Amino acid sequence: MQFYHGTSLEAIVAIQESGFRVDLSGSNAGAALGPGVYVTTTLLKALNYAEGTAGKPNPAAGGVLVLEVALGRCYRVRSNSQGERTSWAARGYDSAWAAEGVIGIREEHCVRDPARIRITNVVLGNTRAAQDSGYQVCNGRLRNVTREKAVKEAQRKRDVGRLIELGAERQRAIELLDRYGSLQAAANALHSLESASSQSEAVCDAHCVRSVHALEGHLPTGRTIRSSLNAGY
Repeated sequence: MQFYHGTSLEAIVAIQESGFRVDLSGSNAGAALGPGVYVTTTLLKALNYAEGTAGKPNPAAGGVLVLEVALGRCYRVRSNSQGERTSWAARGYDSAWAAEGVIGIREEHCVRDPARIRITNVVLGNTRAAQDSGYQVCNGRLRNVTREKAVKEAQRKRDVGRLIELGAERQRAIELLDRYGSLQAAANALHSLESASSQSEAVCDAHCVRSVHALEGHLPTGRTIRSSLNAGY
């Protein structure tokens, strides 16, 4: 079934990276249906959570995760008593459902195991405000473009520094990264270039040595010079 979960943009990015987290220690025992992931079939309710935190409206703060949820064995909550609302997991149910008016104005579900939930899309509460804050949705996933750019730039600076440590000049290090795309590939290219340069120098040195030896072989020795003088040359 399709459900919605409204929360902050920061939380959406974290959920995409690490999944939903359920605190079973009891610290969130104030939740109406006990510990679990709260989802709803009502988009408007999810948007209400997306657009404000602790009752403070902030249109740029949130969005809605569109979810596919396997409810499993689902318990229908029939009253607002605490025992009725929170004991379903202990009785072997995978999720709980409270219809409209039982606990709140709108219906809601609580799913104990996050593995039953799959994210299919993201809806922004305020697209323009989210984009102004550096967020955008790409292929059904929310991205913090500003943060990704900062992380990428910081990594590039580290990569340039590493290539400089390996012997490249700064501009050469930048050119290698631009051409090969990764530190490892750029470092391999730098090593190959240095090896080729060393081999060229060795070949040049060997050629010079051979030339000197050949030249020495054609130079007249002192005895040859004296013989030539005695012969009247």
